[in-house]
Amino acid sequence: MELIFRSQERKDRLLDVAALTAPPHVRYIPLTPHIAMASIYLRKTLDLTFVDSYCAAAALAFHRTIISFDVAYEKAPGLIRIKPETL
Repeated sequence: MELIFRSQERKDRLLDVAALTAPPHVRYIPLTPHIAMASIYLRKTLDLTFVDSYCAAAALAFHRTIISFDVAYEKAPGLIRIKPETL
């Protein structure tokens, strides 16, 4: 989460949304070979960045939802993007 906030020049807001890591419905997932291969596919077919492709692949592998400022995730079919400021 910190890398994403830093990339959007919003690192000063990180503590404001640190509670996002606490709710029981937020789950951290391991990187699997399936997610790694899916990220390569997404990167090549949707022109996503390296980081975006991994995040999208991980989200698609589980609940098909991602919390992000980045509209690039809207390119991924089946992926629902939730804006952090709406939480």
